[in-house]
Amino acid sequence: MHEETTFDQKLQTIQETKKPVSGMRLWSDIIVYSLILFTVVSGYYFIQRGTYDFGIFNQVLSNVGMLLVGLSFALSGICYFWNFADHFIIYRKELGVVGFGYVFVHGLLSLFFLPEYRPILFYYFENETILAFLFALIAIVIYVMMIIISTKTMIHKIGGHNWRTLLRVGYIAYVFSLIHMWLNSYSFWLRYLSGQGQSPMPSFGLLTFLAGIFVIILRIAVWISTSKKSPQTPVVQPPITT
Repeated sequence: MHEETTFDQKLQTIQETKKPVSGMRLWSDIIVYSLILFTVVSGYYFIQRGTYDFGIFNQVLSNVGMLLVGLSFALSGICYFWNFADHFIIYRKELGVVGFGYVFVHGLLSLFFLPEYRPILFYYFENETILAFLFALIAIVIYVMMIIISTKTMIHKIGGHNWRTLLRVGYIAYVFSLIHMWLNSYSFWLRYLSGQGQSPMPSFGLLTFLAGIFVIILRIAVWISTSKKSPQTPVVQPPITT
């Protein structure tokens, strides 16, 4: 696929022209950046709500995780269309894994540590919440699969082409995550958009959701562009007989 070629070429260029960066440095950089983002999002919630409790902390985890995972997905499209973000290509895997870590902790806290959601089975299997729960559960399973197949051993076993194909399933998980967010929060977002919100500031979850929509639109744009650039099989003209 043309997108894969472009991404691989840019990654190779970065690796050849820039000073090598150790794996530990990549992970530590993303963890630090994620903590900075966590602080910024926490500050936004505090200003918007005027308070900060365990429930808000859990929402911040969700938003930070979705932003990091979304950025990991978006990097291939951004680097395909533009050059300004090429030097961030090397962080793509770390962004996705660290983002998943935030999402996973958010899921654990929602399941076992938020008192308003107890008892778990009764809350998550009610008609109003079961769909959101199932979409989140399927997304988590797919994210785990992506992390497993992204190890060097698995990449070697399944081959680079099959590995890239399987990674695209991650977009399904990302869409399911966005649906989960929508089902849990759309009533609050619509209330804000209709001018009935309690704060003049939009929910940060709404901003994260819109960023996610941008990621999906970017993916579709890449697909359309690469489809147009796919090599066409030449038409062989029959020999002219005389």
